[in-house]
Amino acid sequence: MFPLPPHIYFELAALLCSILLWQRLRSSFFRFFIYYLVFIVVIELTGRYIRKVLHQPNVWLYNLSIPLEYLFYAFVFWKGFKIAAFRILAGWFIILFCIYTVFNLCFINGISTFASNNVTMGSFFMILFSLLFFYDLYINTETETVWKTPMFWIAAGVLLFNAGEFTYNLFSPFLITKGYDNTARMFSSINNKLIWVLYSFLIVAFLCKKPLGKSMKG
Repeated sequence: MFPLPPHIYFELAALLCSILLWQRLRSSFFRFFIYYLVFIVVIELTGRYIRKVLHQPNVWLYNLSIPLEYLFYAFVFWKGFKIAAFRILAGWFIILFCIYTVFNLCFINGISTFASNNVTMGSFFMILFSLLFFYDLYINTETETVWKTPMFWIAAGVLLFNAGEFTYNLFSPFLITKGYDNTARMFSSINNKLIWVLYSFLIVAFLCKKPLGKSMKG
């Protein structure tokens, strides 16, 4: 169980940052990040306990939690988009991805086998939403203030993380077939380092959030 791997400390650091900056975050939809980060840390520690202490498979846990991560970030983009068409797209994704995930886990993939197709679809839309947000930001925000916009850092982190996830999943059948990643060590290494990037960017986003009264409510 202990010591914990580095990527979990990045998640814990993001959670601690969201707690310390609660007064800044509570005035907007960023307040939901504290609950999301608690969820992520609990899932990570539970998954590690199941595997390291109980010596039981924990794939089922991530099959349930990963779709919720995509749904959360889709909600964040839905709140962050200013262009109505993009908000509608994010809203439909939330509805349809819920249906797809339930159908996939119940009738196609099953709960005990890692649902890589959920990851492929979810990461694709996260990349799309990130790019759409950059366009939205470009036409609705003054250039000199972009770097100070919390959602810019969130979108950048989501883009980099999911670009890596999506690329790996595209090539994973080849890697597994050729015996290059039968034990998923390559996937774990890539995923863990992408987590460093994502949660570092979240911390920057929280730090960029202006205190109550100095920014518009989300």
